[in-house]
Amino acid sequence: MAGVQNMQKLLLTTTCQFAERSSTGIGKSRLPASAMRVVKPVMICIISLACLSLEKVSASTPAERATAQSLLNQINAAIVAGAPSVTIAPGDYRIGSSSNTILPIYGASDLTIIADGVNLIATDLKQVISFGGASNVTFRGATIDYDPLPFSQGTVVNISGSTFDVEIHDGYKTVTGNQRVIVYDQATSRVKDGTVTRYGTGITSLGNGNLRLARGNTQDALAVGDYVSITGDTLIPHGVLLQDSTNVTLQDVTLHASTTFGFFENGGGANEYHNVQVVPGPLPTGASVPRLLSSNADAFHSKNTSVGPKIIGSHFANQGDDGIAINTDFHLVGSSNGTVLEVGAKTTYDQLRFQVGDRVRGFNVDTGEVTEAIVQSITRDPSLDSGLTNIRNTYLPSAVNPLNVGYRLTLDQPLNLSPGDLIASPDRNGNGFEIRDTTVENHRARGILIKASDGLIENNLVDGSSIGGIVLAPEPFYWSEAAFTENVIIRGNTVMNTSRQFGQPGQTQVAGIAVTSDYGWVGRNHSNILIENNVVDSVAGPGLIVSLADGVQVNSNQFINTHEIYTNNGTSVAVDPTAVVWVDRASDVSFSGNTVKNLGSFGDNLLRASAATGGLSGEDTGIRLIHDEPSLTIANYRDDFQFNSPAAGWQYLWNSGGPVGDPLNYTPLVSAGVDYTSDGSSTPTPNPAAYARLGPENGHPGLGSTQGGASGIARSVIASYTVTSDGEYAIRDSFIRSETNGTELDVLVHINGDAPTHYDFIESGATASFDTGLGQLRSGDTIYVTIGPTIIDANDFFTFDFSIDMFVTAGDFNGDGKVDGRDFLTWQRNPAIGNLAEWQANYGMPLVATSATVPEPGAFLLALASVLQLGRSSILRRCTRRGMRQ
Repeated sequence: MAGVQNMQKLLLTTTCQFAERSSTGIGKSRLPASAMRVVKPVMICIISLACLSLEKVSASTPAERATAQSLLNQINAAIVAGAPSVTIAPGDYRIGSSSNTILPIYGASDLTIIADGVNLIATDLKQVISFGGASNVTFRGATIDYDPLPFSQGTVVNISGSTFDVEIHDGYKTVTGNQRVIVYDQATSRVKDGTVTRYGTGITSLGNGNLRLARGNTQDALAVGDYVSITGDTLIPHGVLLQDSTNVTLQDVTLHASTTFGFFENGGGANEYHNVQVVPGPLPTGASVPRLLSSNADAFHSKNTSVGPKIIGSHFANQGDDGIAINTDFHLVGSSNGTVLEVGAKTTYDQLRFQVGDRVRGFNVDTGEVTEAIVQSITRDPSLDSGLTNIRNTYLPSAVNPLNVGYRLTLDQPLNLSPGDLIASPDRNGNGFEIRDTTVENHRARGILIKASDGLIENNLVDGSSIGGIVLAPEPFYWSEAAFTENVIIRGNTVMNTSRQFGQPGQTQVAGIAVTSDYGWVGRNHSNILIENNVVDSVAGPGLIVSLADGVQVNSNQFINTHEIYTNNGTSVAVDPTAVVWVDRASDVSFSGNTVKNLGSFGDNLLRASAATGGLSGEDTGIRLIHDEPSLTIANYRDDFQFNSPAAGWQYLWNSGGPVGDPLNYTPLVSAGVDYTSDGSSTPTPNPAAYARLGPENGHPGLGSTQGGASGIARSVIASYTVTSDGEYAIRDSFIRSETNGTELDVLVHINGDAPTHYDFIESGATASFDTGLGQLRSGDTIYVTIGPTIIDANDFFTFDFSIDMFVTAGDFNGDGKVDGRDFLTWQRNPAIGNLAEWQANYGMPLVATSATVPEPGAFLLALASVLQLGRSSILRRCTRRGMRQ
């Protein structure tokens, strides 16, 4: 009996926590106020107050409580008897309880609970099912719902200044508190682009089912006619809890609503979830508008497990927060003295979840250094609590939790830590997880949020997450959730329509896929991450963020329909929202076979890397802009560079006569043998050209606009190419990398004297692509790529490269805009250039017989070749050498 009572107490303390999920934070040094996000109000159900008082509250009838007890008796009888299975008869069961959990199941092992066709309808807003200390248990088939629902919803009927009015939909209750309000597009019932989630903004009943809410943000896209969901009443979390349970399988279990998390596992590990769902349920009685919400918070949350969950073939939609979250806790360091470490747990109910013999890692917040030791003993010491409170307030003022529940640890070896640093156990954060073939859609926050290692995220669909799609990110400074990830594969997923919430400048996770952490962290602590064969579609801002990582491979991903809308996501925390891929404070990051299609007007770069990034590879050819039609590379700067005089079509120039943008201001550079300078001599040459030069792989601009002798004009070096055929063109395979100790560079692309098609500002030490579509050009048009200083030229060396591609009709192998006999001869000399069937389809001639290597043309083509007497042109030589591509 004592064991059961202890388990009940543990279940109570671990379920009486509710906090709205978010991400922000600062390190040991405070950030300027302008960089701080507004910390959202948080509701935490404290055990001594709300939870104990709610235990006495029950809206259920005696009959409903008796039904729950009857079901529980049936399950407990099977547990006591050691039966291998128990079957609950199909049917609808309205259940309630005067306790916090309606169906608390303790100590089950080697048991299958068959609940096929069972509908459990909770009539109290409490936890429906908990498994405490279970092992080798399968729970199958149940559908779980609430009546009344734990949320409300309605239509915005009026907006006036700082408030807006909502008419509650028929069939939905009103709420007495306002914790979270999410806005939906009425036409689609999807979370509305350009809106914010509102928290704790106040709520007033206007009678007749109408509510007045404080508007808070007045700049977002909230409009009359929008739908909103509202949660706010104090509730007992969660829908289904697995507490310290191992090898439990939930199969074909559906949750239509939940007071907080849908499924929550805390401790234990190696649990599996097959075809579980958290999705909106059927229309309530008297309702005509479908439900907007499923669970009030995360659909699935895993915490402190020794082996991470397997989530297979599941579906999470319309939850109020993250789709899937896996993590453990960071704990605050109070002092470190040899092998003795004093730390603070997050709260009295979180405690320290690791055990003697577990590994513990120390994270130096100032340097990012990670050290590791083995726990030898753990002792609770209340005398440490007040000191930890002071340390928390000094070093982690933005932390949601107190972090002041003191413990004294002894370790097998010292850790290099000081007050304000953090520890976490890698043995309790869900390592070994798998998430496969699962859909997460239409919700606020992150689709999949991982803080664990040795895991697989494969073949999932994430659609409509308001912050980020798939995110690997600890949150040390705000939620105190650990940790950094190692050995994780993100493969074969489709991520769509993420990061489209209004204005998230302080958010680091705003991307289709993000590897990052809270702003202010300095260590490159993520490692060995593989991101491959994913499709990222219609994301606002970056499709991919890689930050604070060492060893990331980015292979064969597709980024589609990017940057269709404006966003300032991440701009106050060093994220560039105009880049398809943003890399910052990372090393050993490689790119191969990635493509970008339909780059929108709010995107500037395929790839951009900060000066704090090193060890990039494949930044030029590893991510490419593609088109519906195939293309031919007709020119490449490095391949075509000649020392004595430029190759046909090329010119190397500088703007001696005035600002860039007007070709009349451009003067040819002169060969100096190994490069080109203003007068053919070694640099520096006379001002304002000074160090202006172009070489086979690199260059240097002239004077900046404010330097003496510059006449107020920044002097650029310019590589230009004149096309010889009409067609649609693009710059591809481009990159520019500025010298680490230099100043900034300006990169401008323009055609003839027309307005620029691309402009970029390159910070000292940064890397960026400048791939851009050039549109339809006529023979004789000239493409100019200008690279100049800003106001000052100081060590502005750069390396760069780019190609000029022409899009062609399938079968136009020589790129002259026509599909004719010349293309067949081009293909005959190099069959790898393309598919002969495409030529045949567009030329309209029967496909000729071919051999495996050098095909024999048909009689018509032999005659055509003899009449035309065709030879290789310069463009043919380029096509043969470089080939055709998408």
